[in-house]
Amino acid sequence: MQKRYYKYVYNLVSFMGKFHPLYITIFTLLVFSSFQNPKEFYIFVSPKGSDLNSGSITSPFRTIHKAKEVVRTLRSKASYSKITIYLREGVYQIDKPIIFSDADGGTDVCAIVYAAYKNENVIISGGKQITSKWIKIDNTRNIWKVTLPPSTPNVNQLFANGRRVDQSSSPMLFTAGPIDQYKNIINITVRNNFGESQNLKTKDLLPFCSFAYQSNDLDYLNKSDINNIEVILYQSWDCSWHTVSNIDKATRSVYLKSPAHFPVGLFSNINRYYVKNSSKDLKIDNWCYDKINKLLLFRSSNKQNPNAISFTYPTVDELIVIASDKGDAEKVKNLSFYNLNFMYTMSPRGFNIDSGFVRNSSKSSRLALDLKSGYTGNQAAYNCGQAIKIINSKGIQFSNCSFAHLGAYAINADKYSDTINIKNSAFYDLGGGGIVLGYYQTGAVGQGIPPSSTGNTIEYCQVHDIGKIHPSSVGIGIMNVNNSKISNNEIYNGGYSGISSGWVWGFGKSYTYANKIVHNKIHDVMRVLADGGGIYTLGKQTSTVIKGNKIYNIRRSKFAVGSFNNGVFFDEGSSDIMVDSNIIFNIQNQKMRFNKTDSTKLLWQRDSFK
Repeated sequence: MQKRYYKYVYNLVSFMGKFHPLYITIFTLLVFSSFQNPKEFYIFVSPKGSDLNSGSITSPFRTIHKAKEVVRTLRSKASYSKITIYLREGVYQIDKPIIFSDADGGTDVCAIVYAAYKNENVIISGGKQITSKWIKIDNTRNIWKVTLPPSTPNVNQLFANGRRVDQSSSPMLFTAGPIDQYKNIINITVRNNFGESQNLKTKDLLPFCSFAYQSNDLDYLNKSDINNIEVILYQSWDCSWHTVSNIDKATRSVYLKSPAHFPVGLFSNINRYYVKNSSKDLKIDNWCYDKINKLLLFRSSNKQNPNAISFTYPTVDELIVIASDKGDAEKVKNLSFYNLNFMYTMSPRGFNIDSGFVRNSSKSSRLALDLKSGYTGNQAAYNCGQAIKIINSKGIQFSNCSFAHLGAYAINADKYSDTINIKNSAFYDLGGGGIVLGYYQTGAVGQGIPPSSTGNTIEYCQVHDIGKIHPSSVGIGIMNVNNSKISNNEIYNGGYSGISSGWVWGFGKSYTYANKIVHNKIHDVMRVLADGGGIYTLGKQTSTVIKGNKIYNIRRSKFAVGSFNNGVFFDEGSSDIMVDSNIIFNIQNQKMRFNKTDSTKLLWQRDSFK
């Protein structure tokens, strides 16, 4: 009987060969799905498959794109409670983000699930392996080169056998304050005065695009070095990346192609910085990239041959974008990802503060500005990029996933994204932080933007070894978010705050309210920068609860400038927050600190801090 059935199916499919291939695929899947749960449907994808296959377990598709195409048709023409796309073991290398629009998500009655099949090891990768041969060019220093394809974007990360390899770097260096012509105004008028810093921005960008260096620190660099180097500049709670337009050795001045967030000298004349990507700074197990000639250099140990190492460099900024193409009118919804590993994204460059800097850039025509180079962002580097971008979505879930070897944040769920559920997942070796919920727009209430996002959950996640490129990023950040829960996560090994909540400076109305930050373990953060805490709050946050968190091992680098590092830092306007039963210990500065608020503005339970 079963043989006759299959023969009938075969003959029918053969007859349909003259029709569109997609309809043949759908028909075949529907026929063989009669052996499945009638309310569920399964599609299989494998790196060893073919998009000409049927998509069954024995005849899988090759690409996620093909599976999406089939899902769209099934979703509109069939009645299922769930459609599961099983990804078989292997690496799914992408050269552009996988985009899920509202037509690719689920419905109110049908869930769409992308999952590893039976816990097989599935990697969605934005990385490309180096297959060309390495050639030794310096026998004394053991420096090797490989030429990358002409289409290669700027390489700003490299991984060897799955391990992040350090880019060439100078020793830690220190600024000598502003360049000569600005020393008086910054040291006398601007120092620790943010209002004057803002005022200076409207008049002249040069103080933000320059600094003086000490002694002969940069005299070893020549004009050819300048074409490839970047400078990472550390200020109080802020770090910025810059390409260099000129180094004036006579006056010991550095001129940058993009402005820093603050002028050097606002907090201190002495600020840390490093020069990155110079071949002169190559140490053993370091690399640098000549972006003009597409040459990658690597310095090996005496016994090491890079041709025996698997090298990967990221080529895409994002892996997945979940965004409705109909705005808030119709959201992407009911879409889940289980047991998947997301790896390898670039660290995007480009000036990301759309404030007076851009408006006033025309006033500084004497500067060789290039706002597409470098990176300068807002507090917590929220806009440094992300591997997973979620906009205008509802009911998106990531469970038992891992996010590693990324150049920025792992997940950013932006405005109009509700009921985002992230649980039991690991986030590590990240250029930025772990997760951002909400959007970094100040004064959203007054602008009439609807309250969003809401109803989100982040629980039982490990977030660690973050801020590899952007030390100012945070483990978990929420802004303009309400009725959401961050619970039972562990966050550690980061350069700035562990959890950051709020985005309003002062006691004005805020869309950050009624959130629960409970039972998290936060330790060994604030390792690089200053003026933050294990938990950091900003602005009025009515009905928010901070309870049962364990915060410890908060230190302050001796090289940090600015204010203190704390267990919990209640910053400007923090109020209407319930604080209950938190355990805080081994904190270098105060366990709690208040800035432009005080303890009377909060709601305290007995034993609020132990």
